[in-house]
Amino acid sequence: MCNGHFIANAAVFWIIFTIVLFCNRNEGQHYFFEEINQLKSNFDPDQEETDKDLTGVLEPVITFENATLLKDDDQEENKSLLEKITFPEFYHSQGIISLPYDGIIEPFEAWYGGRHKMSRIDYYYGKTNQYLLHDMPTGMDKTFQRGDLMPYGALVKLVPAHWKKGDDLDENTQSCWYRPGFRWSPEKGQSVVPKNLKKFKYVGEEIHSGMPVYKLQRTATVYKKNNTYTLYVTKAKPYRPVRYVMHGYDTLLHSFYDHYVVDYLSFHKWDFDFNIMKIPKGASCKKKIQKMKSRYHFNPMAEFMHENFEDGEVEQMFEEFKRTHKKSYDDPTEHEQRKHIFRHNMRFISSKNRAALNFTLAPNELSDVTDDEFEMYKGLLIDPGGGDDETLKKQEIPEARFNTPDTPLPKCLDWREYGAVTPAKAQGLCGSCWTFSSTGPIEGAYAIQTGKLMDVSEQQLMDCSWGFGNSGCRGGYSWKALVWAKRHGVASSSSYGRYLAQEGFCHCAKEDGCDVVKFKRVVTVKKKDAEALKHGLAKFGPASIAISASRKTLKFYNSGIYDDEDCSTQTNHGVVVVGYGEENGTSYWIVKNSWGKFWGEEGFVKIAMKDNLCGVLTNEPIFVTMNETLDDAGESYPFMRMKKQSFVDVEKKLNVTALKLSPFDYKRSRTRFEELAKEPDKRTFS
Repeated sequence: MCNGHFIANAAVFWIIFTIVLFCNRNEGQHYFFEEINQLKSNFDPDQEETDKDLTGVLEPVITFENATLLKDDDQEENKSLLEKITFPEFYHSQGIISLPYDGIIEPFEAWYGGRHKMSRIDYYYGKTNQYLLHDMPTGMDKTFQRGDLMPYGALVKLVPAHWKKGDDLDENTQSCWYRPGFRWSPEKGQSVVPKNLKKFKYVGEEIHSGMPVYKLQRTATVYKKNNTYTLYVTKAKPYRPVRYVMHGYDTLLHSFYDHYVVDYLSFHKWDFDFNIMKIPKGASCKKKIQKMKSRYHFNPMAEFMHENFEDGEVEQMFEEFKRTHKKSYDDPTEHEQRKHIFRHNMRFISSKNRAALNFTLAPNELSDVTDDEFEMYKGLLIDPGGGDDETLKKQEIPEARFNTPDTPLPKCLDWREYGAVTPAKAQGLCGSCWTFSSTGPIEGAYAIQTGKLMDVSEQQLMDCSWGFGNSGCRGGYSWKALVWAKRHGVASSSSYGRYLAQEGFCHCAKEDGCDVVKFKRVVTVKKKDAEALKHGLAKFGPASIAISASRKTLKFYNSGIYDDEDCSTQTNHGVVVVGYGEENGTSYWIVKNSWGKFWGEEGFVKIAMKDNLCGVLTNEPIFVTMNETLDDAGESYPFMRMKKQSFVDVEKKLNVTALKLSPFDYKRSRTRFEELAKEPDKRTFS
């Protein structure tokens, strides 16, 4: 038996997370939005829509560490107060969504259209940036929820796209995607605050940053997990939300397992202006995604706002699931459909676990998604074979042929033990698995060559490789991303900017001075050959591979050796193989996924080697090497000269670094990056 697995230290991770939050605050990483001038006009709900073709200073985050509980009223006062607290039908808000466990801090700006069934939510600095797009609207992510378009409404998303194949990485254009609503689930305006306060209770008053607020709270116990939802509302009228917090605590493990925060930096009544809701002219809205999988891709805020429904035992379990995983359904028909999916998934999980398989399953955030929606958690495109792409691939990525090694292959190998693997990350509702599959071999090869582990940027591969045939969150090819990276190098996450789970502006040109990893070759080994893959892993490090991620057993995989014999060899999901091992006579591959640390074994899965399970060997594994030559005659394996180290220690180092904002966050929020860099009073980050 090989000790190829590890046990993550949850307490250490929580301490790291706390330190990161304070570091982020202290280094001033929340910027200032400039106040947007509102254009006011009368709205006629009967007027003809003119864009039916769809072409048409953040304040410092409010701190709560020194909050003091002042009083607690009785139930009658509680009811009376909750009846009084209402929010405007039309409002404008600016704020920040924080997902600490995923390392995401996402600013947003929202306009809510109430009875007109319209809303607009911009993410990541939705301002016009002349420096980047020549007077075109350049919000990192502009989303529109329009109930008045098409028969059942539409969701629209504007994204920056980099199509150029040359060296000008700062040149971007704007693209537009949209998704129509359905009869059973029409689209309508998306609120950024909980709309139903009946489930909340008044628990007292607190002082936050010198401001008195009411504290409203909703709690739920899910097995051994206690979930608390807290909404802070100003005591002064007009009432406005200040912060919405979810904490999930596991009493068995004595640790937090979930946490997100919505900070409302501004919130006020808004005079409805139809111009705000119009799709900007000049945007290309030709690409239409009809499948349900794209809903949250177009409307991320829907994941954070909750609605409650009353029903029997199944409904109670479903409510627990929704609270745990931040689910919300505005339409009763959709709610019943989701509950039906959830019921069958829970039965499936329980049944498989009762069968005493070699692996276990557990419910997770995928427990209510359809098969079509699940496609958004994949995203790898597979070449059909032949044609120009096949010729280019053979030219750019030759096959490595090995001599008989002087040293036999190790019985087991886990590159995590040698500091060549970064912790598992979460791609989110974005079909970007191909980027995570690409960065793994680069990080591994760099660590083997230098002894230093660098977290390289998946975001840059998503932003910059459009011209090589990749399509951002709509999918891409790992090998094309690696060909792009070989030509240009790939920046570190700390210098490029953290992963956004959406398309961003390509940057880090030569003059920008980013920390860039460059490598000499991209190579493959023979496909459908386990020994060749083992040899490649021992010589080059982690490899980019493709697997089939369609089986429901893999969707809910929790631990053990995954050996579902029905897992197809037809691949659709990019991952990284980081080693191999053996337990109780069963050999397996160690595979790093991109569905976050709460899936599988801290984001990893052990896939049995038998019968090319899940297509691990279907395609050529792709490696990266820093050396020009592939001659390995008489050479020992690199891990033999490397010291083993704790994977948790590596994780601690990377988590602190990866969450720091880079200078390019200024680039997304200011009109000219050069001007900020020259001003001595502007903050800089290491």
